[in-house]
Amino acid sequence: MQRDRRFVARHSAPSRTLRTRSVVTLAVAATGLATAVWLPTRFDRADAAQSTPTLVPVFADEFDGARGDDPDAAKWSADGQGVRLDGDGNVAIFARPGRRDRSADAGVQTKQTFQAAAGKVEARVRVADGESVRSVFRMLGADDSRLDVMDNRGNRSKVLRGSFGADVDGQLESEHSLAADFHSYAVTWSFGEVIWTIDDREFLRTKTDLDEPFAVALEVTAGEVDRDRTARRMLVDFVRVSTAAPEEEEPPASEEPSAPPAEEPPAEEPPAEQPPAEQPPAEQPPAAEAWEPFHLYTAGTKVEFKGVTYEVLSTHTSLPGWEPTAIPELFKAQ
Repeated sequence: MQRDRRFVARHSAPSRTLRTRSVVTLAVAATGLATAVWLPTRFDRADAAQSTPTLVPVFADEFDGARGDDPDAAKWSADGQGVRLDGDGNVAIFARPGRRDRSADAGVQTKQTFQAAAGKVEARVRVADGESVRSVFRMLGADDSRLDVMDNRGNRSKVLRGSFGADVDGQLESEHSLAADFHSYAVTWSFGEVIWTIDDREFLRTKTDLDEPFAVALEVTAGEVDRDRTARRMLVDFVRVSTAAPEEEEPPASEEPSAPPAEEPPAEEPPAEQPPAEQPPAEQPPAAEAWEPFHLYTAGTKVEFKGVTYEVLSTHTSLPGWEPTAIPELFKAQ
């Protein structure tokens, strides 16, 4: 899939790139898994006394629907022809090996963007199987940066990779192919730390802040080297996004009841009637502002684009390519 909407992370280090750390591979005999762990260098773990934020669901799709239906158009943008519900509570993403040195891909991306200092992105996926196939579950943002929650390639079907940019990369190797069954892949972030997991088992951790808007995408790419031309299929059972709940304000301290004021004797003469106050002029509605990317628009506000005024239908953070003329689900011409 060709996209430019990718997100930028703000790192705790002064530079714009993360510092590379050593990778240690540990064998786990009971499960046949090996875990790649990032060793901390000059960074310390988050203060143990710091409370874990409460996460609340802000997006979910269980892909219920009839076999052959498209995924919910209010939630997803589909890329390619091979994206359909399978009738068993999954969305199937197909890609057929390419011809004449060409690859083929298909996938989906959320129309909604998400932004929070703490949160979790999770999907339950059965990756595609095939010699040159690649299955990816990632977070996309605005400035040519991406975070891969899960990256699996058919010629190394037992290996799960997670990455963020060029300097954060870890992998886990399973005893069996990841295409043999469904697994839950997730990224959780809070207090400047990001953690990758598979089936609630951590395999990668790094220090950085994810506080820029991002979209969620899943895609399959099939290369040209497969011996057969069977379509490669990735199944997605659900996608969920949760973010930190807003902090609750403490109620004001209760005040002691005071004694009722003493009754005043009635005035001898009623006060003179005051002339009615002049009504302030009615407020004029704000003028429509010019549409621009990377701006939070709330539902009901007005924007102007190429001389036409549009009403925002759904609260979102704009990204390049999301102009009012391109996304009619988000804007309505006035």
